[in-house]
This record gives sequence, C-alpha cells and structure tokens, in this order.
Amino acid sequence: MAEAIVGDVAKGILSRLIPLLTEQISLAWGFKEKLTQLRESVEMIQAVLADAESRQVREEQWRLQEIFSGCSSISINYTI
Repeated sequence: MAEAIVGDVAKGILSRLIPLLTEQISLAWGFKEKLTQLRESVEMIQAVLADAESRQVREEQWRLQEIFSGCSSISINYTI
C-alpha cells in the first residue's frame, strides 16, 4: 500500500517535472542560438567599423596629399 502511494507521488512529480525540464532545455538551446547570432552580429559590426576606419584613413591621407601638393606649388611660385 505504501509503495502504491509512493509510486503515485512519484508519477505526479514526474508529470509536472518533465514539462518544466523540457521547457528549460528548450530555453537553454534557444539562448545558445541567440548568443551565436549575437556573436555573429558583433563580428559583422566590427568588420564594418574596421572598413569604415580604413576608408576614413585613406580619405584623410588623400586630403593631406592634396594640401601638401597645394603647399608645394605655392612655395614654388614664391621662390621664382
């Protein structure tokens, strides 16, 4: 008789526990997938920022070259 009561209690606990565990496992897997997506997004943003910085450096170099070439032509005109 006691074994039947323990068996019924165990069944009751398991019937409530299994859906909760299933839900937690699903959430954990979903969380891992979201973290992977977040990591990929951060890597893409870093690549875009690195590209933008590289373009900005090249643009600034081009501007400096234009300024210096203008300065050298001015100095040539004044020395003549």
